Amino acid sequence: MTLANEGFIALHRQIRDHPYWQDPERLHAWLDLLFMAAWKDHRRMIGTTQTTVRRGEFIASERFLAERWGWSRGKVIRYLRAALDANEICSLGGTTDGTRYVVVKYDDYQKQQSTYGTTDGTSVEPPTVPVPGQREEREEREEREERTIDRFDEFWASYPKRSGGNPKKTAHSRWRSNSKNHVEPADMIDGVKRYAVYCVATKKIGTEFVMQAAVFLGQKEAWKESWEVTEGERERDTDEDARDADRRSKARARQSKQALEEQDADDKKAEAERLKLREYYDNLPEPDQKTVEHEVKKRARTIQPTGELTRMVLRGCFAQVVIEQMQRGAA
Repeated sequence: MTLANEGFIALHRQIRDHPYWQDPERLHAWLDLLFMAAWKDHRRMIGTTQTTVRRGEFIASERFLAERWGWSRGKVIRYLRAALDANEICSLGGTTDGTRYVVVKYDDYQKQQSTYGTTDGTSVEPPTVPVPGQREEREEREEREERTIDRFDEFWASYPKRSGGNPKKTAHSRWRSNSKNHVEPADMIDGVKRYAVYCVATKKIGTEFVMQAAVFLGQKEAWKESWEVTEGERERDTDEDARDADRRSKARARQSKQALEEQDADDKKAEAERLKLREYYDNLPEPDQKTVEHEVKKRARTIQPTGELTRMVLRGCFAQVVIEQMQRGAA
């Protein structure tokens, strides 16, 4: 028998003022979660590891709750999400057996207030069941959210840019969850400013190596880190800068060498064409002007020059040959 199946709980009369009282299904689900919560610390196996389950905690998967309550999985997800948003329960992360939750302020409301007798003559101290969504707690939460909502925009504006997705809505949800758990907005904002400086120093800005904001605000509590650049990271950055400079220098050298080789090849080809044309026309008999012009144009059509410089040189050669031939013809 597990601890969730032992003992009893006492219901406070104020639960009748809660909206769940008018919704039997949700009331049943809430009471069942209270029954499932451990009333004292105990050890249990989660997968292959023995873990301590603290007072007020319970472990359940969405599928397990759906089968237990006769609901669809989607309905269970919506109910748990509403309970998380209302700060009635808090998620402690996933396990192989399901998600680990804790009933908020379980210890505050499960105080031992009076002694009740049992059938075997012993006495126990029954806890008082927490009334979810009490007015004072709700007002305090709403006031805290109003104070922090504008500061999230300040946090978001300071967050370093990254390549890929960085959902703002999820980050805002994590921000609100941290605020509910009394994390100071100033601490998260100071943390992200340190992280932004770190990303600049390590040249991660605009890359996929920048954490998503939701991860930064998640369970690892990255905003608490100092985010100082280590000596190894500085040396790595210096080596990377040197390699980048060397690569750029070699690339420029290759481009310069390639341009010179192309220019030299164009010049050689132009010179070869010029000599070929001169040799051709030097061996012609003395023609008249029309014949010279016709031969020059016909020869020009058979040449496929590469590059603007080659075309200019060939045009000059043709003009020179035409003039020479015209002068020969006149003589």
